[in-house]
Amino acid sequence: MNLLLITHGSRDPRYAASFAALCARLRQDGHRAEVGHLGLCGPDPAGAAAALARGLSADTVAPGRERVVAVPMFLGHGYHVTHDVPAALSTARAVLVGRAAVVAAAPLGPDPLLVEAMESRLRELGVWPGDPEVAVLMASAGSSDPGVRAGMAAAAAWWARSGWHGVTPAYAAGGGPDVAAALASARAAGAAEAVVASYFLAPGHLADRVALAAAGAPMSAPFLTPADADPALVRLVLRRAAQALEPAAAAGGPARHRGQGRAGRTHSVQDASTRARSAARS
Repeated sequence: MNLLLITHGSRDPRYAASFAALCARLRQDGHRAEVGHLGLCGPDPAGAAAALARGLSADTVAPGRERVVAVPMFLGHGYHVTHDVPAALSTARAVLVGRAAVVAAAPLGPDPLLVEAMESRLRELGVWPGDPEVAVLMASAGSSDPGVRAGMAAAAAWWARSGWHGVTPAYAAGGGPDVAAALASARAAGAAEAVVASYFLAPGHLADRVALAAAGAPMSAPFLTPADADPALVRLVLRRAAQALEPAAAAGGPARHRGQGRAGRTHSVQDASTRARSAARS
């Protein structure tokens, strides 16, 4: 597949390095992959699209010919996904006209594969999924968008059913609860241990702020680092791209989830998040 990954961007060099490492991983699997950042670092989506164009045929696109899938690397349906990503897609289409058609994928979250990735990162700390004595803080950048916050709450509630003492969203910005308050609440509720599960795609200023606020509580790594990409995150990127390329999805119909042994779980968390966003807006 030809993949254009669209990210928020960050001045932290670890952030861009993490996405560069993800692209390298995808190329190892036989895909063309470039990353374009909306701001704060480069390349931008136009530059990433130009890099893809250099590797594509110059022939005019015909049905079934080259397609580029633009995957928004965001964990919810917030402002950037609804406003900035469409503008980036228009720019990418202009760059790739005559070379490839650009197909838009859905953002990464919510999805059970993100929970799988958090569980994998927690295992790196020696914390095993579903431990009834452990309270988990699902820590993210935060958002003022009520739909995004409702989606986080729904994902946390769904994850808590796996047996944890509890799972609570915590935010670096955009309103509470912040990490310190969530830690205090977890300990007051009787948890023997509290850990912070990083719900960040890559290292950066806000992830560092969460780590500082955790005040010594164990905190897992983001899904991507300059050294590695969690396998569940890689699978999720490819799933979103495959879904976007399905004829039913392209026509606006329901997309099938090919090769998805956990299809029921996928629909359950996504449906719960959708219901929560709808309730938040009503």
